[in-house]
Amino acid sequence: MIETLQEKEKENIQIVQELEKENQVLFDQHEKARENNVRQIKAFKSFKDRISNSVKGILLPDETSQDNLVENIPKQTATEKVAEKIKKKRLSSKSKNSKLDKTKKTLKELKQPTKRSGKPKGSGGGGRKRPLTESTYDETRVLSPPRCENADCRKKFPKDLGIHGKYTRHLINVERPKRSLVCVVILYIVNRKKCPYCKKVTSARSLLPCHKNYLFGYGYMSQALMKRISSKGILVDVMEDLKASHDEQTTPTISSLNRWILKMGDQMGPVLDYLVTLLKKSPYIKIDETNLPMDGHTCWMWVFCTEFVRIFIPSYTRSHVVPKAILEDYPGWIMTDFFKAYNKLPQTKTKCHVHLVRNIFDIVADNVRRVVQLSKELEDDESLSTQTQPKPGRPKKIPIQPLTERQRIQKETKIVNLTKEADIAQELFDFLIEQDKKDFHVDKCRKIFKDLMTEFSTVFPSSKTPLQQIFNRIEKYWDDLFRYKDLPLKDRKTLHNNNLAEGTVKVYAKLRRTHGVFRSWLIAEAVSTCLSICETSKLTNYKKSKFEFWKSLCNGNLANFLNHVAIQVGDLQTFEENLISVSVS
Repeated sequence: MIETLQEKEKENIQIVQELEKENQVLFDQHEKARENNVRQIKAFKSFKDRISNSVKGILLPDETSQDNLVENIPKQTATEKVAEKIKKKRLSSKSKNSKLDKTKKTLKELKQPTKRSGKPKGSGGGGRKRPLTESTYDETRVLSPPRCENADCRKKFPKDLGIHGKYTRHLINVERPKRSLVCVVILYIVNRKKCPYCKKVTSARSLLPCHKNYLFGYGYMSQALMKRISSKGILVDVMEDLKASHDEQTTPTISSLNRWILKMGDQMGPVLDYLVTLLKKSPYIKIDETNLPMDGHTCWMWVFCTEFVRIFIPSYTRSHVVPKAILEDYPGWIMTDFFKAYNKLPQTKTKCHVHLVRNIFDIVADNVRRVVQLSKELEDDESLSTQTQPKPGRPKKIPIQPLTERQRIQKETKIVNLTKEADIAQELFDFLIEQDKKDFHVDKCRKIFKDLMTEFSTVFPSSKTPLQQIFNRIEKYWDDLFRYKDLPLKDRKTLHNNNLAEGTVKVYAKLRRTHGVFRSWLIAEAVSTCLSICETSKLTNYKKSKFEFWKSLCNGNLANFLNHVAIQVGDLQTFEENLISVSVS
């Protein structure tokens, strides 16, 4: 034991000695650094004295001539230039350590000119991290202008007209050579020709299947936006699908997708205006609204529907100003729910019966649920009073107390009232369903409703139940609810409910779940414009493939689609008159 302790003491002494040596070495290094700093400070003071002496030598008497003055000015040496620059650096720096570090620059470093950062002017590249090369091109195509693109000329070129110049352009596009979609990288050689008639040079820029200065063609844009808007895809999932189906090098960024949506929304503005004119040609319009999350604020999405047209309009407000502006000078009928803002509209209004039926059904279901719950509580109280032995198992922390006589009477009377209210609500529910199926006259409907209302008022003279609110609502909007009875039979089936508008709202609600909160109001407007065109094409049964329709939507060539919608609405003459303002190609 003693020998082991002695060995440990020797080891500890050796460790202490080594630490002392290391401390001595660090102390010597610190002293040398301090001496170097003192030496540099003395050198700087000598530089400062020389500069002050040279400045004093310049201040000569006024009697000396200008030549003597120039001769007496001492020339600034290189060391003095360095000292002057060091002084400026010292004054601009904040800490003392940084001042001393910045004085260590040599004369060569100070005399070297500053190099321009980045690539030299006129050099290629800079657009993408991995630019396309010749080996990545799938095909090479040559485009030549068939006619002069000048608006005043527009004449065809002769066949033997030579080429005035050319330029190259590579493009990433999605095409359908047979049945499946294929992503291709194409090198276009665009020729220029000089018009022999107007003497102006034109190119085949209009023949390129893409927007100006775009790397991706209409086919690729249509596939990406179709997954984003029409299929209600999440942005991250859309990017992963594009990377999986195409090469990662030929995949756009998220900001590019947003720019495409904005571009399409801008060029589809005249199309939306024309759809609004077709909307007003219908004898009735169904309206609904839902919330639109907008970067921390609650905005609203308005929906206007007819038999062949659907329009989505985003707005900051839920007031009547929005439908009033859209339906200005509209002479037809409007179908709405019981929201108070619609009462201020000047058009003839009809109210939705389905909203009433749904509310009455909820009242009946809620009353049945409450009756079952109360009857179960009474049964449990009876079993508790007849129980002689405690139930097996762990006892409850708070034991169940038996009901008093007053509590039992209150629950029994509540069960009776709820059952009576549910019976009257069921009769009102059956009346609203039956009068629509059997097509009752307005007077007969009024009589049945009055009988139900008197029955309810006798049972519940001073009641503020939800069923009383339903009776008050029917009494207030009686004319709007049963105004459609005066119409022909073919129009009665469409004007007693607002299901078309509510179904259109669900289309946007599904998109809202995937999109989440909109960060830009311009993106919300562009998405609503694209939704309006897509849903209108579904209503009119536009017989064109989904890919080709979205391709024409990106391209802006929607003349055939608008012609189809105008024929369905029965307003072909108005479409032909407005074709020039609508065309955005």
